[in-house]
Amino acid sequence: MTADAIRVRRARVAIYGPVATGVFGVLLLVAGAVGFTRIQFDDATTHVDSAAPPASVPAPASPQPADPGSASISAPTQGRFLLVGADAALYAIGDLSNPRAGVSIPAGSPGRRIVGAAVAATGGTWLATADGHVYASNAPNLGGVTLPRGAPAIVGIASAADGHGYRLLGGDGRVYSIGAPGRGSLAPSKRTARVVGIATSVTDGYWIALADGSVAYFGAPSLGGMHLKAGAAPVIAISATLDGTGYWLTTADGHVHAAGAPFRGDLATKHTRDRIVAIAPSAMDGYWLTNAAGRVYAFGAPTFDTPASTAPGSPIVAIVPY
Repeated sequence: MTADAIRVRRARVAIYGPVATGVFGVLLLVAGAVGFTRIQFDDATTHVDSAAPPASVPAPASPQPADPGSASISAPTQGRFLLVGADAALYAIGDLSNPRAGVSIPAGSPGRRIVGAAVAATGGTWLATADGHVYASNAPNLGGVTLPRGAPAIVGIASAADGHGYRLLGGDGRVYSIGAPGRGSLAPSKRTARVVGIATSVTDGYWIALADGSVAYFGAPSLGGMHLKAGAAPVIAISATLDGTGYWLTTADGHVHAAGAPFRGDLATKHTRDRIVAIAPSAMDGYWLTNAAGRVYAFGAPTFDTPASTAPGSPIVAIVPY
């Protein structure tokens, strides 16, 4: 993903249709430099607007490092989500009356690029950086981790099942548990595929997804992975269902694989060139996919509408319900 900010004038998406009878199709409107693009899907009808970046607040006190291994099911969602920028900006979609303040990353901290986000039991958000720091927005400040010398960067974060702690995932598959029990990790491992994400099970175990579609499990049920054909786009993210009984995997080109979870559709036949960067569960056992510019695709997602506003000022790296 490029570090350059991705510029769009407006991003507008909406979900229409009565929730009680299902959601009927996705309508995505994105206003770029040359007008609006309309994309109609059959699975659900969606209309979402990107919210203006909230004003930054002073950074919380520097997180205290936690010992590796010391030890997502997130807080209830009402069909809204946050888009998370690499610069720690938060964009509340679905409820502009309840905006979320991002955090300020200290200047001169090249390793403090946001790589993932998780939801706390309070409904707040934890933001994880590549160098192991964790910033809290409306959530308890539990600190981060000091990576062992030579250890790969952090690539993901997932809340514990009770939402009172979280686990950081290293690029080598090592799991750092903070305020949550450790269940094991992939490191050391003979696997050669890139580690891409972590998701929490109802048993407070977790699944670790790899780019080749395989999924390792620790204190969580074995539900299988995603079979990728030769030359296929890699898996880039995993998201647990809100009840933690299953998960979805998504590839960079928007294919979705459901394991112990309902399949609501994907971008497989939509012929879009969007590169998906993240996936998040919705309140109706559906999910949202997003690209780095903040364009959101909804599948089985609930209804809401917000006014159009400014697009993200830095690449979107995560999407979380709230």
